[in-house]
Amino acid sequence: MNHLKSTNDPYYCSAVLCRALLIALIILPAGCNKDDQESSKSPPTQASAEQGVPPTDPMPVEQAPVAPVQPLTSLESLVAPIALYPDPLLAEMLVASSYPLEIVQAARWLESKPDLATLSTKNWDASIMRLASVPLVIKMMNDHLDWTTQLGDAFLANPSEVMGVIQALRKRAVDSGYLKDTPEQKVTAQMVSVEDKSTETSQSGVTPAVLKKEVITISPAVNVNVVVASVKN
Repeated sequence: MNHLKSTNDPYYCSAVLCRALLIALIILPAGCNKDDQESSKSPPTQASAEQGVPPTDPMPVEQAPVAPVQPLTSLESLVAPIALYPDPLLAEMLVASSYPLEIVQAARWLESKPDLATLSTKNWDASIMRLASVPLVIKMMNDHLDWTTQLGDAFLANPSEVMGVIQALRKRAVDSGYLKDTPEQKVTAQMVSVEDKSTETSQSGVTPAVLKKEVITISPAVNVNVVVASVKN
């Protein structure tokens, strides 16, 4: 076709190249500006956002103060194994502990499985005679003879101090909720009047002061003899 120029014409090729180069120069800056705009509009990454934020330390948690555990004295440790026993059994054990030799004799006698009717022939203390009907108690006191002897010595030396320590241990047990009424025992706390022996009575005959003191008693909930009789029947 005569109206079209030949592609071999150098002038034609130069015009095409110039036009293509001009279009490229126009498009390229626009595309670069578009990318820059999009990058400026996009939110910063987490890493870059966290770079300007100083680290925060966790708030310290205050712990509730723990009440210190009060250690037992030597006398408290000595009477603690029996302090929560019912009063009738406790009284017999305190008196019997002052007869360690008879404890040994009673334990050996019970090991032979004797006829309990022959118990009346023994020349033992009344507390040992009564505890002989509870062989487990005699056996325990015989197996721990050193402890039994120390308990008896402390009771003979100062019985009021021993009973005072027992009451203190019972008070702590009641306050902690460990000592309470059960189907087997009844726990009672009552205020009693006692003389203040710390004040000496003068020759003028002044009456010593009277103090109020809480006494905690532990008694069996039922009569043991009644239970034994019902079992035999």
